[in-house]
Amino acid sequence: MLSKWHPSLISAQTLIDQFEGLIYVDPKLQRRVVWLSKDSVDFVHSCATGFALNAIFIADIQSCLMFAKDEGIKADIRYFQDLLNRGYRYISLDGQNRTRALYNLFNDLLTIYSPRGDAPYVGVDNKTYNIRPAAGKLFTQLEPELQWALKMMQLSLVTVHGMSMSGLRKVFLKLNSGVPLNRMEKRNALNSEISDCIRSWSKNICPNMWLHVGGLKEKIARMEDLKVLAECYIATHPDTLRRGCSDDDLDTLYSRGVDPHGERWDSVYPRSNLLRFEAILGMVSECIINRPTRNRRVSLQQLRALFAACEHLYDTSMDFADAGKFYEFIYNSDRELINASKGLEVEQNKINKSQGKEDAPSSVFYWHWCGVYKLLAIRTYREKALIHGGEIQIGKPLDPSLLPYTLKYAIDNRLVVDKDRNNIIIYPDEAEAAA
Repeated sequence: MLSKWHPSLISAQTLIDQFEGLIYVDPKLQRRVVWLSKDSVDFVHSCATGFALNAIFIADIQSCLMFAKDEGIKADIRYFQDLLNRGYRYISLDGQNRTRALYNLFNDLLTIYSPRGDAPYVGVDNKTYNIRPAAGKLFTQLEPELQWALKMMQLSLVTVHGMSMSGLRKVFLKLNSGVPLNRMEKRNALNSEISDCIRSWSKNICPNMWLHVGGLKEKIARMEDLKVLAECYIATHPDTLRRGCSDDDLDTLYSRGVDPHGERWDSVYPRSNLLRFEAILGMVSECIINRPTRNRRVSLQQLRALFAACEHLYDTSMDFADAGKFYEFIYNSDRELINASKGLEVEQNKINKSQGKEDAPSSVFYWHWCGVYKLLAIRTYREKALIHGGEIQIGKPLDPSLLPYTLKYAIDNRLVVDKDRNNIIIYPDEAEAAA
């Protein structure tokens, strides 16, 4: 079967009434919904004046299934057949924001504002309708004639027939070449199990966590949350040979699950590793959401410290009774080690200066390691210090007074107690009170 493109003109009402509910939005083949209300209204104005020139692209699932059967692509056959069984007939390739804008308009979820300059007109059957009186109103508050005119706005729709998932992905990438996809968005488009898992984790396990992480809320539209999770997945991976998390490492993580023909290789992601990370992520999310100081956003370096701590608890069959207190313990410990390492740097530089030497490189101190996550060696230095009481200055043993600020010391001295001991957390001040 040859791949075919079928362009057509349809009304806005037809798009919403006849296609809504039949179009599947695959997160692999779409940017996220990122338009603000202003963007949606601007699109309505463009439609009204005939300047909505970019076509909406969808793929016909039935013809794609037939193509997959002809080519013997088993993964595609399962994918397309499953969508048909769920009642879908099309896959969205481009135009999710535009379609959502029209849906919101017709369902009174979008307020029209007055445009600048010449008021746009909707032209239908050689008649024109001024949109300016619609300013500040919802769709059902408009005059019936203007409602009808907006419903009849013409849109360009292109239906793609007979393509594999690999082909649809190429179409998606080409359609977004004008506003380039970032590397995370390209990884997300791969049909691999890890891509599905990371999206699911972000959506279902920690959807509220991102609201508390500084600097991420504004970047979620470009999938920065997925990138952070992918980095943390590699960093907490039990196979230390694969714990580098640069952009190249993330590309490798995602691409390993897809063969050159688009078939998924799910076996490259051991189920035990996926379930392990899912459990660790649940612990991290619980700590962040329940932290006492909710007015203080969680930085990425604090998030990563928490991942390391929860990884250690999970692997040693430990848990916490109070997620908020555990967060505070890790936060305070990290801050103490940072401040102590900065003090050591000042002292070391004074000694060096008195000896006519250059300042010590910042890379040998704990505070520097906290901002370097992509390199395995640097990340390991920090984890050893925070978890096991390792050096906070390379070559210099940890001062014993700082040991209470390490997780292993807290566990060994029963400041953190495991599940078999009723899942209790006792901190130094509480231990003294109990005594």
